[in-house]
Amino acid sequence: MATQGQPTAPTGQSQHQGFSTPFGEALAHPGSTTMNDLRNLLHRLIASVSELSTRVAKTKEATKEVCATVKNISQQVDIIAGKVNEPRTPDQGNPTTAVDQTPRPRPSGKTTGQIGTTCQY
Repeated sequence: MATQGQPTAPTGQSQHQGFSTPFGEALAHPGSTTMNDLRNLLHRLIASVSELSTRVAKTKEATKEVCATVKNISQQVDIIAGKVNEPRTPDQGNPTTAVDQTPRPRPSGKTTGQIGTTCQY
């Protein structure tokens, strides 16, 4: 277990996440870098930059789509909010009718259970 003053990785090992070094294997003999080592390192660096550029482009495209969606939703919310604040009138589908006469009781008799029908016994 490492204390605050001790490194968490053993000496000579990189602390880079998931890799032994940032761009691949460590050199077999530190201090004796060859042109092939530099070329390989450069190719890996270029590939990493290319991958990151692709990710950035995809993220920008996704961001544009999200912004367009948010703008559309915001416009719809504004439209709905405007309708909610408008004055309302009663529904005219079933207008109320004035009562012309005072209601009178039904004639006496027993009902058969049918609405509006009376039977005399």
